[in-house]
Amino acid sequence: MPDPGLIQHQWNKHGTCAGLDQASYAQDIRDATARVAIPQTFQEGNAQRLDARDVERLFTAANPGLTQEGVAVSCRSGRFAEVRICLSHDLDFRACTQVDRNGCGQSNLEVLAR
Repeated sequence: MPDPGLIQHQWNKHGTCAGLDQASYAQDIRDATARVAIPQTFQEGNAQRLDARDVERLFTAANPGLTQEGVAVSCRSGRFAEVRICLSHDLDFRACTQVDRNGCGQSNLEVLAR
């Protein structure tokens, strides 16, 4: 999380209920981020068009143990917004039906690599 305002927002929304102090919560976020491999497709620096389900398949292929029920693509106005991946408290991949159910099923999303 590069933005101090976002860090504070996440702490206020999620961290205060985690039973951890702010520094430990921030370390857990860093550990969770390191746990997820970003597929090469999203590291190439060019825009492309993909179906939301293809994005999910790329993430499950890059992350052994991650299933379709544990990942969801979020989109806004025909553009890819984010990938949501569910982890247990031990940072193992897990299913999360509500996140998966609310995911984007759109085709031909504009995806910009980082």
